[in-house]
Amino acid sequence: MKRVLAFGILLCLLISICQISLCANTLPDLTREAEITVYFRYGNKSIGGGEIQLYQVAKAEIENEILSYQLCSDFENSKLDLTKKTEELINDIGAYITQNSCKYINKEIDKEGITVFDKLEPGFYFLVQTKTERGYNPAAPFIIELPIKDENGVYSYKGTVNAKVSIDSKETETTPETKPQGENKLPQTGQLKWPVPILCASGLTMIAIGAILCIGNKKQGNEK
Repeated sequence: MKRVLAFGILLCLLISICQISLCANTLPDLTREAEITVYFRYGNKSIGGGEIQLYQVAKAEIENEILSYQLCSDFENSKLDLTKKTEELINDIGAYITQNSCKYINKEIDKEGITVFDKLEPGFYFLVQTKTERGYNPAAPFIIELPIKDENGVYSYKGTVNAKVSIDSKETETTPETKPQGENKLPQTGQLKWPVPILCASGLTMIAIGAILCIGNKKQGNEK
């Protein structure tokens, strides 16, 4: 009987330890640094150039064994609801930072179309492209939570985003072709204009000579 009781106590202890271990594995380590890598592509082409801004909207925290987010000081008065649908939340954050002064990290997009934000603390982030390569529209703003939990319950502290880049239709509009000077003239056919005055003068001269000859002939006829 004592052996059965001891085995039962040992089994309960093992179950408790497993539960504690499982619980610990479902919570992230908020002391670790996070990182965001953004790729700018249009099809298979890398779109380098331009700038992008990173805003930390909220800090990650663990309370009562639950991961949650606490709005940063710059966003405390925003009344943002981080549980909203992505598109609505992006619009709300964009409108707020347009009207308020919020701290951000600004980085250039390298020639390979890549930007890396490292040494970040776990939290809720908003990114917006402010400058872009000529011929392309700025990528759509986006949000990302760090760390990211996959379907197996494993947390990743490195987030990767493929920015949605589109072509600027104004830059791709066809413009009329300009021909080099001289090519827009039609080939001339027939007589050119420059000999006309010479021909006219020659004609008048011939008429005058004919008139003089006629007068001379008449005088000779009268004398006979």
